[in-house]
Amino acid sequence: MKEEDSQSVIPSSLPAPSGERARLEILTALSDALLREVGALQSDEINSLKEIDLAKEIESYEADLIRNALMQAGGRQNHAARLLNVKTSTLHAKIKRYRILEKAQIIL
Repeated sequence: MKEEDSQSVIPSSLPAPSGERARLEILTALSDALLREVGALQSDEINSLKEIDLAKEIESYEADLIRNALMQAGGRQNHAARLLNVKTSTLHAKIKRYRILEKAQIIL
Protein backbone atom coordinates (compact mmCIF):
# COMPACT_ATOMS: atom_id res chain seq x y z
CA MET A 1 0.00 0.00 0.00
CA LYS A 2 1.19 3.45 -0.85
CA GLU A 3 1.06 5.94 2.00
CA GLU A 4 -0.56 9.23 1.13
CA ASP A 5 1.42 12.38 1.71
CA SER A 6 0.20 14.06 4.85
CA GLN A 7 0.26 17.79 5.25
CA SER A 8 1.43 19.20 8.52
CA VAL A 9 -1.07 21.35 10.34
CA ILE A 10 0.24 24.62 11.67
CA PRO A 11 -1.62 25.64 14.86
CA SER A 12 -1.68 29.29 13.84
CA SER A 13 -3.55 28.33 10.65
CA LEU A 14 -6.39 26.79 12.62
CA PRO A 15 -9.35 28.87 13.75
CA ALA A 16 -9.11 30.03 17.33
CA PRO A 17 -11.06 27.78 19.69
CA SER A 18 -13.84 29.38 21.64
CA GLY A 19 -15.40 29.13 25.06
CA GLU A 20 -14.49 26.29 27.37
CA ARG A 21 -12.13 24.69 24.84
CA ALA A 22 -10.08 27.89 24.67
CA ARG A 23 -9.95 28.08 28.45
CA LEU A 24 -8.83 24.45 28.59
CA GLU A 25 -6.07 25.10 26.05
CA ILE A 26 -4.90 28.17 27.99
CA LEU A 27 -4.88 26.26 31.26
CA THR A 28 -3.01 23.36 29.65
CA ALA A 29 -0.36 25.71 28.24
CA LEU A 30 -0.05 27.46 31.57
CA SER A 31 0.21 24.25 33.55
CA ASP A 32 2.99 23.14 31.20
CA ALA A 33 4.78 26.45 31.79
CA LEU A 34 4.33 26.08 35.54
CA LEU A 35 5.74 22.55 35.47
CA ARG A 36 8.78 23.82 33.57
CA GLU A 37 9.27 26.55 36.17
CA VAL A 38 8.98 24.06 39.02
CA GLY A 39 11.48 21.79 37.28
CA ALA A 40 13.90 24.68 36.91
CA LEU A 41 13.56 25.52 40.60
CA GLN A 42 14.13 21.91 41.62
CA SER A 43 17.32 21.75 39.59
CA ASP A 44 18.79 24.72 41.46
CA GLU A 45 20.79 24.16 44.61
CA ILE A 46 18.95 24.38 47.93
CA ASN A 47 20.74 27.55 49.02
CA SER A 48 19.58 29.38 45.89
CA LEU A 49 15.98 29.02 47.11
CA LYS A 50 16.71 31.84 49.55
CA GLU A 51 17.04 34.18 46.58
CA ILE A 52 13.53 33.64 45.19
CA ASP A 53 11.28 36.68 45.29
CA LEU A 54 7.75 35.31 45.57
CA ALA A 55 6.10 38.56 44.48
CA LYS A 56 8.20 38.69 41.29
CA GLU A 57 7.48 35.03 40.55
CA ILE A 58 3.74 35.61 40.94
CA GLU A 59 3.88 38.69 38.69
CA SER A 60 5.81 36.72 36.09
CA TYR A 61 3.26 33.90 36.20
CA GLU A 62 0.35 36.35 35.97
CA ALA A 63 1.96 38.10 32.99
CA ASP A 64 2.38 34.70 31.28
CA LEU A 65 -1.30 33.94 31.89
CA ILE A 66 -2.28 37.25 30.33
CA ARG A 67 0.01 36.78 27.30
CA ASN A 68 -1.41 33.30 26.68
CA ALA A 69 -4.99 34.53 26.99
CA LEU A 70 -4.27 37.39 24.57
CA MET A 71 -2.76 34.95 22.08
CA GLN A 72 -5.79 32.66 22.36
CA ALA A 73 -8.09 35.66 21.95
CA GLY A 74 -6.25 36.95 18.90
CA GLY A 75 -5.22 40.08 20.78
CA ARG A 76 -8.78 41.03 21.72
CA GLN A 77 -8.65 42.25 25.31
CA ASN A 78 -12.40 41.83 25.92
CA HIS A 79 -12.23 38.18 24.91
CA ALA A 80 -9.01 37.59 26.89
CA ALA A 81 -10.65 39.11 29.98
CA ARG A 82 -13.55 36.66 29.64
CA LEU A 83 -11.11 33.74 29.29
CA LEU A 84 -9.33 34.84 32.47
CA ASN A 85 -12.62 35.59 34.25
CA VAL A 86 -11.61 39.17 35.10
CA LYS A 87 -13.04 42.56 34.25
CA THR A 88 -11.71 44.19 31.10
CA SER A 89 -10.55 47.18 33.14
CA THR A 90 -8.58 44.87 35.45
CA LEU A 91 -6.95 43.13 32.50
CA HIS A 92 -6.11 46.45 30.85
CA ALA A 93 -4.49 47.72 34.07
CA LYS A 94 -2.38 44.57 34.37
CA ILE A 95 -1.36 44.76 30.70
CA LYS A 96 -0.24 48.32 31.32
CA ARG A 97 1.50 47.48 34.63
CA TYR A 98 3.43 44.56 33.12
CA ARG A 99 3.98 46.45 29.84
CA ILE A 100 2.84 43.40 27.93
CA LEU A 101 1.84 45.12 24.70
CA GLU A 102 4.98 47.27 24.65
CA LYS A 103 7.15 44.17 24.94
CA ALA A 104 5.14 42.38 22.24
CA GLN A 105 5.72 45.25 19.80
CA ILE A 106 9.46 45.09 20.39
CA ILE A 107 9.50 41.35 19.63
CA LEU A 108 7.49 41.83 16.44
